[in-house]
Amino acid sequence: IDLDEVCYGGNKQNNNRLKNLITEETQVINKKNKENYEIENYADFLITTNEYWFIGVNADSRRYFCLEMDNSLAGILDTDEKKNYVDKLLACPTESLAKLLYNRDISNFRPRSFEKTKLFQKQCELNWGTSTKFIYKCLESGILNAGDNYTSRIRWNNNGGIKSNGFFNSGKYYHHFDKLYEFYIKAELGDYAKKEPQIRFEEVLLDIFEGYTDRKVDPKGALMLHLPDLEVARECFSKHQAYKYKFGCDLEVISSTEDNTIQDDSDSD
Repeated sequence: IDLDEVCYGGNKQNNNRLKNLITEETQVINKKNKENYEIENYADFLITTNEYWFIGVNADSRRYFCLEMDNSLAGILDTDEKKNYVDKLLACPTESLAKLLYNRDISNFRPRSFEKTKLFQKQCELNWGTSTKFIYKCLESGILNAGDNYTSRIRWNNNGGIKSNGFFNSGKYYHHFDKLYEFYIKAELGDYAKKEPQIRFEEVLLDIFEGYTDRKVDPKGALMLHLPDLEVARECFSKHQAYKYKFGCDLEVISSTEDNTIQDDSDSD
């Protein structure tokens, strides 16, 4: 079944209906003025669209495989190049496609094992919450805030005071969590970016850097958060997203604008 021009655009209700169609083994048929009945669901689905944000997915989503097709021959204008191309397709016997498919070796094909495409990850990014967007932006640029690099540190020394460029007794360097959250609140993440509460921001940080972060409280009761070094942090983020990012490429994936601002927003990570 081809779902032509399906558009998600942040509509979670429609997205849940689509996931149900794809996943469930049965579907209820509701005929007008008739009793409902249930049928077995054998349908596979295609989505063909020019929409920018067409599915609601995250790093763990497993129902979709996204491909960006060549549109050089698309459009309403008829040219000799398009006509010749289409004429060749129409002249080809339909049995030829069947022969190609039936003779293809799929003995090692694993339908649940495939690499994420760049287009799929772009859809994931459109569904990121602002905490995830902020962390990605920091890791991409190496900057937490104007004048504050990712590698800037503060420390708790033996006298109980906080000084610059130091560490707790463990030897790990720590950030003042309130300061990190302040950077996040002030960050430019799009015109309609909804900032998340402090507890959610902390959850996202700990989730992304799981196993490489640590929480401590200084003598004055302030929460201090250890974050991994920049390269390790970038690897953690890629692992969390199950997608290998090429950091330092001027926001290559996430941004579609020349000034590299992040425009889209969602409530979920």
